[in-house]
Order: sequence, then C-alpha cells, then structure tokens
Amino acid sequence: MNRLLVLTFFLLTFLFATALSKEESVPVKQIFSKPSELKKVGRDRLILKIEWDGLNEAEDEPVKARIKCFSKAVTVIGPNVQHMVFGNRTTQFELKVHKKNVNVQCRFGVVDIVKFKNVI
Repeated sequence: MNRLLVLTFFLLTFLFATALSKEESVPVKQIFSKPSELKKVGRDRLILKIEWDGLNEAEDEPVKARIKCFSKAVTVIGPNVQHMVFGNRTTQFELKVHKKNVNVQCRFGVVDIVKFKNVI
C-alpha cells in the first residue's frame, strides 16, 4: 500500500510538471515546387521553367536548383545544378532534343543549403 501511494504521488507530480511546463515550437523550413512550364523554343530546344515557394525561408537564403533527365533523347544545356537565392523563386533550364517521339522522364528539385558542422 505504501509503495502504491509513493508511485501514485510520483506519477502525478511528473504529469503536472510536464503539463505545466513551457512549450517551445520548433521552426519548420520547407520549400515546395510549383507546377513547371515547358516551352518550345526553336526546332530542337525546350525551356523548362521551375518556380518554388516556401515557409520560414529568408529571401537571401541560398538554394540549389537541380535537374536530371533519364534519357539520351534529351540533354541539359548548361549546368544541371544552379546556385540561386530563395527570393528569386524561379529558374530556367534549357534542354536540347535529339530524338523525336520518345518519352523522357526528368526530375527537378529545389533544396536549401544547410551546412552542418561537427563540433568536437
């Protein structure tokens, strides 16, 4: 009986201490891409325009925009990774088409650059 009272007192004290403690929310940073546009420029060139937006990101936050195409029918002209600033909210990639009537899958993404340092 004595152990049960001590255990009950301990549990109730723990519950009240955790329920009444101050909560701090963790800030969430998130970048999400908007639908992309594909425009035909010339006979064998395409322009892929990518736009993004985000939550709790600073306007001068550095970001990387990246594209990867999984077919030899299309190549990316210029760098396939672009270093940008979040405030731009748009970028363009130029694609050159080598073969007609071929399905091509491309992936793109925008990532904020977060540097982690191991401090020993």
